[in-house]
Amino acid sequence: MEEKERDRIDDTLTSKRREPGLSTDEKTVDVSSPIGVSGAFISLAQAGKLAEVSSAVLEYQSLVSQLARVEEKLEDCNNSVFLIRLAEKCRKRRQDFVSELKKLTQSLETKKTQLHTRLTEIKQHLIDEYPTLDGSLSGVMPASVPILTPAPRTGRPYPGVAGRNAVIDKYLQESDLDICKKLDFNFMRDGKVSSEYLPASWTRDFGVRTFVGAYREHGCRNRVHKLISGRRRANRYHAS
Repeated sequence: MEEKERDRIDDTLTSKRREPGLSTDEKTVDVSSPIGVSGAFISLAQAGKLAEVSSAVLEYQSLVSQLARVEEKLEDCNNSVFLIRLAEKCRKRRQDFVSELKKLTQSLETKKTQLHTRLTEIKQHLIDEYPTLDGSLSGVMPASVPILTPAPRTGRPYPGVAGRNAVIDKYLQESDLDICKKLDFNFMRDGKVSSEYLPASWTRDFGVRTFVGAYREHGCRNRVHKLISGRRRANRYHAS
């Protein structure tokens, strides 16, 4: 009897934990119709692209952490305690305090610009190659990380992004179509632009092989506008 009573109590507690009108089977998660971030990453895995995206996102997050440390050090350069300690260190080493402080701040500013540039390149590359990820990346690639104009690079991946940005930045006052013509003039070879400069997703989705062709393709024009307007926003931030 005691065993039957325990079973009855267990059944009662289990039924109370369930939502009314739903069976246990109905509460299972259905991954056949994924939505949002999960859906985007499931699609990448199915297409065999998850490793590349994961590597880029992890690198991005690592660079964000480095950027935070650099900005903290720059803030220290305006901290009286830090400056007193630096002056004392310079005195002991017989170094000029003003020169050492200038060298330190210049080095940190250069590093900050390089980090911003790399962050911009990674994010732009992912948005170019995987447009469906744009909204899904907001959590790991926050908009609060400002975008600056490119700094000299060291041959890491996506050098085409920096070159493309440099051309766009030079002609920002011109129309989008004229900028596309300048891009084709600089990067087109044998009637087409390499995927190093022209996002491969544009060719894959719309069959375009030049920037002017992308602009004239109705379905792709919005991506062209988005690319160029992003550089205009970046330069406005840098100017301020």
